[in-house]
Amino acid sequence: AGEGTGRREAQMREIYLVQAENWVAQTAAGSIVGLLGMLGTEIGGLFVDPPAQGNGVGRLLVEHAARLHGDVTVEVYERNERARRFYEHMGFVPIGRRVEDDTGLTLLRLHRGIL
Repeated sequence: AGEGTGRREAQMREIYLVQAENWVAQTAAGSIVGLLGMLGTEIGGLFVDPPAQGNGVGRLLVEHAARLHGDVTVEVYERNERARRFYEHMGFVPIGRRVEDDTGLTLLRLHRGIL
């Protein structure tokens, strides 16, 4: 299950990418390989180019957000095991769940406090 379908896709385009604090990760050659968008203390989106995944790009972006904001939250689809494992590895713990109205899929709300 991807993180960008239906209403969430529209939110990414119309809210997170416009109103959020956005940071990018670049290679030494200047290619963008990652993007993290924050709305307040919530991670609205974390995207890492598939060839760059597993190289610490997502970790660097999340750590940057945590240094700036302290407590950080994120919602992920319960079925997205890869995202859940990543955030759990980063110190996030579940604090809630809800069923998304337009998809019927369960979203988990995760939190990471100041470490």
